[in-house]
Amino acid sequence: MIKLSFAGTGAAISQGRDWTSILVNDRILIDSGPTTPVNLKKMHKDIRKVDAILLTHYHGDHTFGLPMLLCDYAFVTKRESPLSIMGPKNVEEYVESLVLTAFPDVGRMILDLVPLRFFELPAHGSTFPLHNLKFETFPMCHGGIGCLGYKLIFDEETVGFSGDTEMCQGLTSLIKDTKILVLEMTTVGKRVPGHLNQEDIKEILKTLSPNQKVILTHLSPNEVPKIPEFDSVIFSEDLEEYAF
Repeated sequence: MIKLSFAGTGAAISQGRDWTSILVNDRILIDSGPTTPVNLKKMHKDIRKVDAILLTHYHGDHTFGLPMLLCDYAFVTKRESPLSIMGPKNVEEYVESLVLTAFPDVGRMILDLVPLRFFELPAHGSTFPLHNLKFETFPMCHGGIGCLGYKLIFDEETVGFSGDTEMCQGLTSLIKDTKILVLEMTTVGKRVPGHLNQEDIKEILKTLSPNQKVILTHLSPNEVPKIPEFDSVIFSEDLEEYAF
């Protein structure tokens, strides 16, 4: 069984939704938006169980929860097992600068107290082992910033996460043969560069097989218009869990 726990489902500028973060099987965190640490606790998650954090890209709505999460690990949870943080180029430098900016006086102490392992990931369809499963990376198109999509490969299931992207070949490759797709849909009608809108999702749905499932996240409007083409689509909500 695959369990997806949505600690946040909103875009950077969102009308009432919390910022993006998805916990997979209580152990793998996809992004860590500003509201992630408190929302994981609202969902009664044991953050000590998180083995790895996969960052799609380095925008604040996807990463600004990291300093608070690491602070908790350092002074409250007192984490002892290694935490892997993986992401695009310069992941270690980015996370360290984030923590030192958030906590100029004790940031270095936090980084020393929490046993961290950093992995810089290439974007070109490489496959990596991760805590008894494999995952694959795909290059997404999100303006001038490097952005990765991820496909997690379990024994009988695959789960894909688009991160932030517009339509591109990397997204097409990620979607192919992936059973559960977590896709962003930042806007409904308006087209914003580097993001998907409702029309993009409609086109994607036409290409899918009946056994592929779609969950939409990174939503700007609080209420998303329901249209017939989306009858089989799940619109994620903050603090909700979905099992497959």
